[in-house]
Amino acid sequence: MLSYPHALIELKDNDFAIGVRIHTQMNCQGSQELESHIWDVPAVVIECKTYLDKTMLQDAATAAEFSFYISFFKEI
Repeated sequence: MLSYPHALIELKDNDFAIGVRIHTQMNCQGSQELESHIWDVPAVVIECKTYLDKTMLQDAATAAEFSFYISFFKEI
């Protein structure tokens, strides 16, 4: 049987997050040994991309141009 909970949490660096900070203490049933953690649990996470390779940039330009032509021809 376990005597120590050993919570393993993967940490990740994000550009922007909205969430809550949780202070927790855990122990296994029948054990007096406590394990304490402070966790930042995100509700919303945003990654800001600063690098656009040529393919992604060309796809965005093509999509913008296509939507311009669709709206232009609807008016005619």
